[in-house]
This record gives sequence, structure tokens and C-alpha cells, in this order.
Amino acid sequence: MTREELANQLEHTKNNYIMGLAAYSMLESERSYPLLRAHELTFGKYTIEFEQLIKLLQNENDRAIALMWHALYLCLILSHAVCVTTGFYP
Repeated sequence: MTREELANQLEHTKNNYIMGLAAYSMLESERSYPLLRAHELTFGKYTIEFEQLIKLLQNENDRAIALMWHALYLCLILSHAVCVTTGFYP
């Protein structure tokens, strides 16, 4: 992998991490509930509604746990991407 390819991979990883942080920030606020209710995600014939996520986020304890796991997941993705792109492990 060239230095330029490595820099591009790390930049891509950083951008994904920032998007994850933006999602974290949005989900932390009750103002996101109407937006989540109004939208759904469709992949071909599969549709995902966000009502279950809203129910999870409305409970303060569950929200704290879910957001903590989301933050840990983002850190794991970032660490994995850095290790793979630098050749630390395959």
C-alpha cells in the first residue's frame, strides 16, 4: 500500500467516525424522535422503521447504555481500520 493510499484509507475512516459521532449527538436529543418517526430505511424489499430505537432512547438508563455501546463500537471500528491499513494485522 502506498503512502497516498494509506492516507486516503485513514481519511475515509476518520470521516466515517465523524459521521458516527454526529449520529451519537443526534440520538442523544429527544428532538430526534419526530425525525426518526417520520423516516424509514429501505433496502430493496426490506424496510426498517425506527420506532424500536425511539422506545429504547426514551428510557434514560437504556439510552445511556445504548449510546455507550455506540461510542465503543465507533472506537473499535476506528482501531480496526487503523490496524488493517497500517498492516499491524491482516
